[in-house]
Amino acid sequence: MRISPEQSAALAAAGEAGLRAAGWLRDLVGRGEPRCLLDLAGDIAQALTGLDPYDHDTPDRDGRGGMVPELRERLVDPWWILHGDLPLTHGLRAALLALCGAACTAPVLVANGLDEAGLRAVCEVIDHTVGADPGPAEPAGIHGRLKILWVPTRRQTMCCVPRIRSVPYDQVARPPPDHVSS
Repeated sequence: MRISPEQSAALAAAGEAGLRAAGWLRDLVGRGEPRCLLDLAGDIAQALTGLDPYDHDTPDRDGRGGMVPELRERLVDPWWILHGDLPLTHGLRAALLALCGAACTAPVLVANGLDEAGLRAVCEVIDHTVGADPGPAEPAGIHGRLKILWVPTRRQTMCCVPRIRSVPYDQVARPPPDHVSS
């Protein structure tokens, strides 16, 4: 497999985006956010700087795009972000989940044939996330919920990363009252 200059530039941009995300997370810790974000910073940086275009899908095996299974497992299932004991705002929780999703998606795009446009989109998501305001200082609790929608993407083989959006608690869909039996 030959890598074009455009593909090489997309890989470099993804690595740089991963380093920007890691730096943003380290800055958050410096401003008083939980220290567990340092581990996430390292994981995201490792996932995006370690993209390997030669670790791609073949008829004999599924490629990983350079992501080792242990790292993928930590990023695909970041249960601790949604854990109620951490003093994180809704905006910060959504941002962390977006970064985890982006870091999991990039190796899939690389393993499925080095999708340059997809990698550019991952970089845009990361740049938007690290440039976004994480929201008010009120920690998330029973005042809100995250609504998680799973939408399969074309050629999604390695991980199922749900599309995540934040929805205020009072706007979460509920069954009409006439469906509730006493």
